[in-house]
Amino acid sequence: MNDQKTADIMVQRAIAEMRSEWQTLVCLSLALKDEQVKEFSAGLAAAVKVGADSIERKIKAIRHQASLGYSEDEIASQGQEKVLGGYIKSRKQENYGSFVIIKWQIPGSQRELVQQQERRVKELLGLVTSEQFFDWWLAQLQNVTDEEIIESAKGDENHTRTE
Repeated sequence: MNDQKTADIMVQRAIAEMRSEWQTLVCLSLALKDEQVKEFSAGLAAAVKVGADSIERKIKAIRHQASLGYSEDEIASQGQEKVLGGYIKSRKQENYGSFVIIKWQIPGSQRELVQQQERRVKELLGLVTSEQFFDWWLAQLQNVTDEEIIESAKGDENHTRTE
């Protein structure tokens, strides 16, 4: 058998197996009770050596699509990418009003300075929460033109863009 023919057969087999795997996960996900999802995810993850969070997220995404009125066959035919994408988008919308943690990468030497300035502004203005601080900070930036921001950085080689 030639290499191209073997490759073509393997590709077709992979496609069939991946579709079957997704179809099976859709079927199982819809058969589970809410209280079974976490335990099932952990057990399946251990058996196939995949992260439990990843499996649980897929199951929740499938169940979310079902809650929107999609049938098992419709969910299976949509595929993982569309189902997971819709679920992630819905979670972002649900969490819009929730508090989140923002991770910024800055040098350790700047971390303390940033924290000092946040404390300073909060103390001066009588702000109590980080939300109040960021409301103030965002208001400062909204009132400044792009030109004023660019002008404020002139002379500081570390913060000016190269043109």
